[in-house]
Amino acid sequence: MLYALDISHNELGNKGCERLSDALVELVRSSDVHLQNLIMSHCAIGDSGIFALANLLKLLTIELFALDISQNDFSIHQGANQVALNLQHCVNLHEICLDLKLKAFTSGKNTFFVKSLTNVLRNAERLHKLLISHLLIDSPEEEIILSVLKSRKHLRVLEVSNCSFRASLELGSMIQKSIQSLNLINNAYTHSDFMLLCDSFGSCKLLKSLNLGGTRILGGKRWTWMYLKLSSRLCI
Repeated sequence: MLYALDISHNELGNKGCERLSDALVELVRSSDVHLQNLIMSHCAIGDSGIFALANLLKLLTIELFALDISQNDFSIHQGANQVALNLQHCVNLHEICLDLKLKAFTSGKNTFFVKSLTNVLRNAERLHKLLISHLLIDSPEEEIILSVLKSRKHLRVLEVSNCSFRASLELGSMIQKSIQSLNLINNAYTHSDFMLLCDSFGSCKLLKSLNLGGTRILGGKRWTWMYLKLSSRLCI
């Protein structure tokens, strides 16, 4: 009985993903597979391949615990939309890894995806780990996503990289609750938002690992005294 499949770092491409997904669909329907962990990162999967994989996800509403499809080549407007739509029904998700790739993401044109992603996070009540990158969305939508994450009581590992944050107050409030490992590399903040984020670290009693590498402060502000404030909050 197959419970876990890790086929990451293989050049599957679209055709390979389509054939694998079709085979897994048949196996799931015949009850020979109860797939709980599916790892398919770095597999050169484009839109047609990810559409086939999305069909498989529709059948894994109860079984699927972990999904990693990061570092692939599907677009936000087609492949990512379909994945997020079908993941809404996977209520037992513990881990989600989704790299959206900056070249495919355009601010203001992704309302459907953001709504679907919000529903995925809202339904995944036992979410333990979330990795997501290249979010570039309007502030109200960003705040909705973060407010949903605040209610995930089991969330311990969070990586949000290569994003532009304007809702640092929501982010800081969420971090204080349960996060043990936080990776915020290559993100951009306004000066005031980064200060709010720094303030939140003093109340992060469970935080054991923090990565702020590549942080960009919008508006050309210098890091020096902001680093001093960050250091003071981490020492509380």
